[in-house]
Amino acid sequence: MRKSFTILCTFLFIMHLGASELSPLYYNPFKKEFRQSQFEPDPRHKEKTDWKEKVTFGGTMSVNFGTFTFVLLNPQIIYKINETTWLGAGPYYQYLRQNIGGSILSSSIYGATAFGRKYITTDLFLQAEYNQLFLKNSSGGRTGQGYGMAGGGYQPHPNFYLMAMYIFTQDPGGYAPYGGVPWVIRGGIIL
Repeated sequence: MRKSFTILCTFLFIMHLGASELSPLYYNPFKKEFRQSQFEPDPRHKEKTDWKEKVTFGGTMSVNFGTFTFVLLNPQIIYKINETTWLGAGPYYQYLRQNIGGSILSSSIYGATAFGRKYITTDLFLQAEYNQLFLKNSSGGRTGQGYGMAGGGYQPHPNFYLMAMYIFTQDPGGYAPYGGVPWVIRGGIIL
């Protein structure tokens, strides 16, 4: 209950930051900056923004093959509330396979992820994320574990980012999906 309350408060805070804009911001990819609109819209002429223009796709994909095989697929659908506030969600799948002294160990982790992102400058953003993952337990069944994360990132170019997040929920399994540590570091190219 406490974890759910903390996650809800984090998302409401991000939503409040997005709703407090006085005038719309527009991103100029050539100057890499957000600018406030110089023109006030005519109240008699309200343009309806098509929801399709506010939806985009992204996510994470990582692959490593060899004695240690790692596959991560996390496609996401992203809804841009405005130019500085985004919400996203999507499925999560991770496969691990390792050859240790002739024994092959493998595991599959699956679940879902949701996040909220708020750009505080043109290059810096804050992000809160929640992952509900299902891991194999010692008896061979599946155990659900939620991971709440908060952090931020740097996006100097519209097609490149680097971010760090801290997992603030406790994991009795030792943060197994994240390499055994409560820090998650990501970087990537956005197409």
